[in-house]
Amino acid sequence: MQESIQSILTQVLTIINYPEDKKQEFIIEFGDMCISKALASVTEPLSEDKKAELVNKIKDIEDPNEAEKIIGEYVSIDDYQKTIEQATSELFENFLETIEPDLTEEQADALDTYLASLEKNPEEPSQQAETE
Repeated sequence: MQESIQSILTQVLTIINYPEDKKQEFIIEFGDMCISKALASVTEPLSEDKKAELVNKIKDIEDPNEAEKIIGEYVSIDDYQKTIEQATSELFENFLETIEPDLTEEQADALDTYLASLEKNPEEPSQQAETE
């Protein structure tokens, strides 16, 4: 079964001893960054007016499913979902590259072991249940 990006991030943050009281905030911010990156990419062909209209319609929506329905009025949902997966993968790789130099040997080993266990599942982390 494919793990959600939230559970993967939670595990990685635990391994690197990220402050417990800041984990949820980090995960939400990460999800928001993935959505922003995906939206910027998938809406590139739209006119500036259409982009602004879409942003205004979804800016205060907290339910990802509701936002996705509105996004589907402007772009293909399949394209948006693929772009979210790509953005999530890219941002996750960037995150790992950023933290790697500061890890202790023990943290690096634990992280390598965890990531290797994920690679046994050929699917990429997904953006399931994005932010609440």
